[in-house]
Amino acid sequence: MSVCILDLRGLGRRLRRLPPWYSLYGWFKVRLDPVYALVLGELGGDGLSVVDLGSGMGLLEALLLEQRPHARVLAVELDQRKVQVAELLLSDLPGVRLERGDALSAGLGAPDAILLIDLLHYFTDQDQRSLLARCASALNPGGVLLVRELDGTAERGAVTRSLERVAVRLGWNRAPRVNPRPIAEMRAQLEADGLRVSVRPAGRGPFSGNALLVARKGC
Repeated sequence: MSVCILDLRGLGRRLRRLPPWYSLYGWFKVRLDPVYALVLGELGGDGLSVVDLGSGMGLLEALLLEQRPHARVLAVELDQRKVQVAELLLSDLPGVRLERGDALSAGLGAPDAILLIDLLHYFTDQDQRSLLARCASALNPGGVLLVRELDGTAERGAVTRSLERVAVRLGWNRAPRVNPRPIAEMRAQLEADGLRVSVRPAGRGPFSGNALLVARKGC
């Protein structure tokens, strides 16, 4: 699945509301990063409920609600700057609720899908395990947990990990650490929690160390 031209036109109109740097970043991010198409391809039909922890500036929400206008999305982001940008980007979409808060303590409800995109590696090992367990428990039967992460052991992920540390030092991503864990460990935990898990590549070029875990809960 690819992000179709109609979605990008809709997103382009929204991006014009943003300050120039965020608009430019958002346009290239969506065109170059395969995670958006991968995530949209794994989600169910219109009307689903989604929790996006670490939602950033709301790019995924904009694309999702272009395709599925009756979806309901809770987007949780800690960085106040990105929350403000998301408010501009998503201001006319009633299906999304923005919340400034910490993913570790955010209320999850019982959604059809939970998204952890480029988030877990900012937490300690124990916090990562706790958050994965909480997400697995919260999902509706038949729901899906989508986790895009750096692989903490794969050789090809060394450049990806270095770039992520640069982004933290520069302040684009505000976090106390970059702490990627092995994808195999995360997969084993989710399978032990009863989810069916598959893993696929989810990055290109210098970001080829990224992988997407697709973890589905039985009905």
